[in-house]
Amino acid sequence: MLRTLFIGSKNAFDQVLVHWLAQRTDLVGVIWTHSTAWQRSWQGRLSFTQKRLKRYGPLKILDELLFYLYYHTVLSKNDHIELTQKVIEPYWAKHTGGWEGDSIFTLDVNTPEVIAFLEKRKPDLALAMCINNYFGKKVRRIPKNGIFLWHEGITPEYKGLYSPFWAVHNLDFDRIGYTLLQMNDKYDAGTIYVQGQAHSKFAYILRER
Repeated sequence: MLRTLFIGSKNAFDQVLVHWLAQRTDLVGVIWTHSTAWQRSWQGRLSFTQKRLKRYGPLKILDELLFYLYYHTVLSKNDHIELTQKVIEPYWAKHTGGWEGDSIFTLDVNTPEVIAFLEKRKPDLALAMCINNYFGKKVRRIPKNGIFLWHEGITPEYKGLYSPFWAVHNLDFDRIGYTLLQMNDKYDAGTIYVQGQAHSKFAYILRER
């Protein structure tokens, strides 16, 4: 059976994915990240914004900041309710118990502790989701078949954070979607294995206008 390892934030949806993966593969471990820890303090938010400002420039960061504020003040509650009612609760209604295997927490997937955790378990492949860490070569080379990333966007056109937002921003509604890719040296890049559109009522209304 395929030996797998999951890497992602410890939220309700990712815990469903971990259980789902354990039912279909030999799940040998989980690496929980705190990749969104920057959101928990004003200092973290400022530091994160400064890094992106240096990388992408003021206009793009202003757009992202306004979207971030709008999403977390208006949309996030309804999104959470919909995800819970349509995905999480129906899944656990059909399955009992969560996965209780070996796991560790980390702020950075490139630490010696993470590398040792991976080397001990020797997975055939790792699946990553809800990640904004960069995966260095040493980490990516440990799983026999590499690390696969589930990215909430169509690549190569929309990489990085807020990919669906930028697709809407550009009125590029056909590129609101998802990509499963094998990581390489670049962010959200590599061989694409699965890619598809995520059609939404909102996108349909905007397209019609």
